[in-house]
Amino acid sequence: MTHHSPFRRASLYAFGAIALVLGTAIVACTAIAYGAFERELRPEAMRKAETVGRGIDALVAKTVRWQVPLAKLPGLDALFEGIQKDHPEISWVAIKSEGKIIVSRGDASVAKNSDNMVQLPLITADEPATLEIGVDPAWVARIFREMLLDMAVILVVALVISLELALYLAGGGVLRSLAVLAHSVRSAGAGNFAIVRTARADGEVHAMLASLARAVDTLQQRCLTIGAAKLAEAGTKFHWPTQPVPSVGRVNTSNILGAMRAPFFLSLFADDLQRSFLPLFAGTMSTGPFDVSVNLVVGLPITIFMLVVALSQPVLGSWTERIGRRRAFLAGAALGMISHLLCAQATTLVELLVFRGAAGLGWAVTFVAAQGYVIDNTDRETRTRGLAVFVGIIMTASICGPSIGGILADGLGPRWTFVIGGVLGLFATLLAWRDLPDARQAAKLVAPPRMRDYAAALANPRFAILLAFAAIPAKVILIGYVFYLLPLFVADAGYSAAMSGRIIMLYSVMMVLLIPVTTELLERIQQSRGVRPQAAFVAGGLALSGLAGLLMLLPLGMAGAVALTVLLGIAQAFSIAPQSSMVGDVSAAHKHLVSESTIYGVYRLVERLGNAAGPLIAAFLLQVSGFETAFASIGLAVLICSAMFYVSFRGSMRAAAP
Repeated sequence: MTHHSPFRRASLYAFGAIALVLGTAIVACTAIAYGAFERELRPEAMRKAETVGRGIDALVAKTVRWQVPLAKLPGLDALFEGIQKDHPEISWVAIKSEGKIIVSRGDASVAKNSDNMVQLPLITADEPATLEIGVDPAWVARIFREMLLDMAVILVVALVISLELALYLAGGGVLRSLAVLAHSVRSAGAGNFAIVRTARADGEVHAMLASLARAVDTLQQRCLTIGAAKLAEAGTKFHWPTQPVPSVGRVNTSNILGAMRAPFFLSLFADDLQRSFLPLFAGTMSTGPFDVSVNLVVGLPITIFMLVVALSQPVLGSWTERIGRRRAFLAGAALGMISHLLCAQATTLVELLVFRGAAGLGWAVTFVAAQGYVIDNTDRETRTRGLAVFVGIIMTASICGPSIGGILADGLGPRWTFVIGGVLGLFATLLAWRDLPDARQAAKLVAPPRMRDYAAALANPRFAILLAFAAIPAKVILIGYVFYLLPLFVADAGYSAAMSGRIIMLYSVMMVLLIPVTTELLERIQQSRGVRPQAAFVAGGLALSGLAGLLMLLPLGMAGAVALTVLLGIAQAFSIAPQSSMVGDVSAAHKHLVSESTIYGVYRLVERLGNAAGPLIAAFLLQVSGFETAFASIGLAVLICSAMFYVSFRGSMRAAAP
């Protein structure tokens, strides 16, 4: 039976209290800010409109010396168009003379409400005239909505980061030491007094353990004075427990996972900051002598990053094991930090691609090293819990990164956002240097798989079908939609990178909420009906992903983008775990030819190659057909793959569950 931490319930209560207090504070700040916006924003917009009007008045006054009639003054249409482009809050600009409109641009209905109008007299060469500038009331309301959405994002991210910080501080300090003390006392109660002498902790708990050790020494001396006869007599009335108590100390499974959590989260968070604006940032880069289409340019940084991750991971497992997980993690975190800082300085596409490739290598190293910490420090009973912590860190970073990155890119610019990512990478490196233990495993090092191992795995036709019709399409549609087409679509619709980040966050939220539900539902069906429904879940998830893309053919605008992201998150949540489970099922008959670790290595490699292909496919479709057709084409292809996958594995669902 798995023993939970003696402070587990207290920890949950503490985290709940932190979430409640922090949430209340942010909601209160939002309400105060909203009231301040409502009082100040509209008058500020009117003052800005008046300033623009005085600039127009000065330009018109210069024409008086040439005696040009106002009606024949050239360039007013272009001037008004430029004003509305530079000042989106101005929806109406007009010059009137004797009640008649001489020249105008924008929505005339705004002029009906005098509260939103600024009127200035103009000095002209002929009859008197009046300049009217109207502030769009919908613009003010839109700014309010943007503020509320940003505050909602900040609330979610602040809660997540606060809980991560609490886990780090408590797990690395108070709770860890108290857990060591509780385990020592429980071990002594079970008759294993040696644990008290070998357990290590920090601060006051260390002093308490020393006192406890002295008490054990005193008890031992008293037992010796009683004599063997008395001890034998007591033994007939008192039975010492014989069940062994596992060792405890500063370096054990829970401590190592807790120490790994914060630096790994910061490394992922630093890289996820750029997901909402990287395509747009790449589009501003100079391509030099290379004549490359813009749609391909904006997708290349994502492709290079994913390709480096895919090609490096097969050899990184044995490499990190050979040099030590700690040294590997430090190298990956430091490389990621430097890469983010260099991306902030990039001026050409080639530079950006090189730096993003280096960032991909750093990401892959930290990922494999962190995963290695989990594998090295868990056994068969604790492996699932350890991997759940690992996946939870990844999903937490994917919720926080894109949304906050979009807000930072809008406020500070993409380059400063990269700098902030570099600072987070620095903190990750420092925390890893401070907390991660350098405990290498004594187990025999596993050699990286060779080409013939990959060939043997791919020779299994059912495994090849799983890769071709499920693994690759799932990753192509994910990266092609969420991280390539979606930011470009949002920008093309006139919205900011912050809006793109909010929408991308919805995908991760759906994944976090629904993956546990899907796993439980899958197990219940398997147990109650005696079937293995994994293939149906995978096919259903692929079909829903494809339908989400076809949804973009409808004239829904941004609502369609939101619906697509939510549906894709639901679809991937329903298919990702069953798909991984099917890898072992379809390869069970070939385990005598190739090891299970190699099979899963091939599976991850092909998945990540699908990640790299996603932006290229989406860029080609966008170049030849536009957004709606690109979304729909990928969706239709994935829908066809889901049907072919279902037909290929329909018979496997009737197999009895073991």
